Amino acid sequence: MNRVILVIALLLGTELSAREPGQFGLGLVRIIVPPVVLFQVPNVGANSTASSPTTVSFDQAVLGLGEALRISVRADGDLTLPGGGAIPATNISWTTSNVLNGIGINGALNKITYTPVFESTVGAAAGRVVLTWTLSAPGGGLTAGTRYAALRWRFEAVTP
Repeated sequence: MNRVILVIALLLGTELSAREPGQFGLGLVRIIVPPVVLFQVPNVGANSTASSPTTVSFDQAVLGLGEALRISVRADGDLTLPGGGAIPATNISWTTSNVLNGIGINGALNKITYTPVFESTVGAAAGRVVLTWTLSAPGGGLTAGTRYAALRWRFEAVTP
């Protein structure tokens, strides 16, 4: 059973949803997430790594008995380009490292569904994961330059 918890977000890109019927108590957590991921694309025929890895962290978590915190992400849309055209959000993937109090989950963005990036250990009050982002080669017909993807985050209290 999952329930979305109350979040004090320190950066943009968060989404809060109503609690499921029948859920009692209050989950509370402070979370730091990046609102965007930025790529310098010098060669459209090669993969590009984001300008720097990003850290997703949380602290002051108050979860229910037996619950863990799951953090998921999706793109707000495709990467738009100056002069038209777009790079699909699905061209962006991430790998995880430096995980504290949970497991990092490698994955890829899309603009339709949320994909988990981290799940804490049960009852963890704090934790983190570092994400290294990669943009797959967008291919011909596009120009080199700076690209960014706006991110939307979801935070859930889950019973693993």
